[in-house]
Amino acid sequence: MLALAQNQSGKLLGTSCIILVPVIGLIALPYIKPWSLRFGIPTICTLVATLAFVQGTQSCNKEENRPAEGSPVTNVFRVFVASTLKMFEDPKRYSELYGKQSKGLLSFLDKATIPLTTEIEEPEKYRWRLCTRTEVEETKIIIRMIPIWITFVICGVITSVGNTYFVEQANHMNYKIGKLKLPDSVILVFYEISKSQFKSIYDAIGRFLRGERQEKYAPSIGIALATIFSVLCCITAAGIETRRIHVIRSHGLLDKPDDKIPLSALVLLP
Repeated sequence: MLALAQNQSGKLLGTSCIILVPVIGLIALPYIKPWSLRFGIPTICTLVATLAFVQGTQSCNKEENRPAEGSPVTNVFRVFVASTLKMFEDPKRYSELYGKQSKGLLSFLDKATIPLTTEIEEPEKYRWRLCTRTEVEETKIIIRMIPIWITFVICGVITSVGNTYFVEQANHMNYKIGKLKLPDSVILVFYEISKSQFKSIYDAIGRFLRGERQEKYAPSIGIALATIFSVLCCITAAGIETRRIHVIRSHGLLDKPDDKIPLSALVLLP
């Protein structure tokens, strides 16, 4: 019972930290003036969280009492190294062991599966010279996914802009509503609320489709909606920035970067 109580209290403490630390950071960070310190604090927190995660992974492996299988990234490098070392080998000489030859640009990687005599006898010793068919096919899948990753970089750019550029814009704008002055972090709060509301649209589509149609069509519809909203977001942001620059020029603030702009920060909400 004591161990159970300690476990529950530990979970409660961890949950409280997960909730309180971001909230405190959201309120406190905007009041820290030096950008080096403002970026340094989240960097240190990220480093501590990464070290804690790695430590937890090692503990998990020890508890399961099984050796780690290695990183998938390492397997990708092994395939490239093995295929390069055998670049002058002729697959036709190993037709029985080599298996069916694939066609295309990535067929070069299939040479990593060509087993030489010494490698067959001691496969563990020659891990960087001989790879399995599964490892080669997984490497091909990763390479084919690279164009997709590059295509969706713009989605990450748009997401990061909301946490960086919009906040920097708002720092030089007016946060007052009448006599009430809002905290600088209000932009980020509204930003997170809007993201959660748009996510509910995707969830509603999933509930509407149901069953097999949900698995087949929901991701495609979600990607299409995200792309459309990203375009609309960029168009709206460009319009707001044009208006902000016009106000800066009309009030002669181009050479006064530290002065407040007489424009409400709430115009950034769209």
